[in-house]
Amino acid sequence: MCDSCDAGMYLMPTEYLYQDPLLGTTYKKRNRVCVPDCNAANSAMVNNPETLRREFLGQYCQFGNYTHGCLRSHRNGELTQILSHLETAHDFPFKLWQVDNPSTYSVSVLTTTYALAQTDAQNCLLRNVISDPLFPTFSHCILCTPQYFSQNYTTHFENRVVYNQIGQPVGREVNGQRGNSCVRQCRPGKYQRVTMLQEEQEVSEVQSEYGIGRGICANCSDKREMLAASHAQLEATKDAQLADTAMAQKQLTLRQ
Repeated sequence: MCDSCDAGMYLMPTEYLYQDPLLGTTYKKRNRVCVPDCNAANSAMVNNPETLRREFLGQYCQFGNYTHGCLRSHRNGELTQILSHLETAHDFPFKLWQVDNPSTYSVSVLTTTYALAQTDAQNCLLRNVISDPLFPTFSHCILCTPQYFSQNYTTHFENRVVYNQIGQPVGREVNGQRGNSCVRQCRPGKYQRVTMLQEEQEVSEVQSEYGIGRGICANCSDKREMLAASHAQLEATKDAQLADTAMAQKQLTLRQ
């Protein structure tokens, strides 16, 4: 287990649940590794240039720094809350790693039982098998564990018509793989988006139990469209309020 790293590297802890095959008990295994950029390895972590180690920002933290911790979290007040690391439960992720942080250092904490959920080897809580004309079936993760986001992928895709010896089409050949995986950091062009139950058209029993819609890697272009729509709705609301105010003033003038 690493205690320090070479120049230009940061010490980063890892922990995961391990089930003993003989005893059947589950417990946390901890390790430390050296990485060149903590945030690139895990979006919930940030580099600390003073101590050359990484600092944990919490569960679903949107952004923060190494001195104060999490400054803004996903769906604050709905799905998360920001607390001092001293206020977190004994089984909070990387609890032992944070003992040297000052009391003013804050982390984002999930407020649902979602954080306690068990998962499979791919960090997926809820899967669905989807039929597709090009791919017979593929496993699709609907809900990843905290700090993981569902990201779609298609690899080596080729869809072509197959001909017989006399040039007649006899079928279609598809090569490739489609699906999604649970990742800690979305690829370029995508951003991390967390939805709540009321935003989903269909809600499974598992999602209802954990109180969350989805955590996904969404296209940045979708975010721009959402912001534009939100701005248009806000402007429309302002216009309506101004119209109501003008009408009220006009009625008051007529009465006088």
